[in-house]
Amino acid sequence: MEKNPNPQRILAIPLLCCGVVFTIIGMAADIPTFFYMAPGFLLTGLALLVSSRKRRE
Repeated sequence: MEKNPNPQRILAIPLLCCGVVFTIIGMAADIPTFFYMAPGFLLTGLALLVSSRKRRE
């Protein structure tokens, strides 16, 4: 287990969760506002996750 967690990974996980939830709400309730906001969370979370993995290696 890592003693000092990577702050980018700590931030990426909630962003990815919010993106997934916004996508589900947008598709299920047919509310386009949620569906339009989801890529912002998903892309930002993925970018942070990828950059945290590159920095670690």
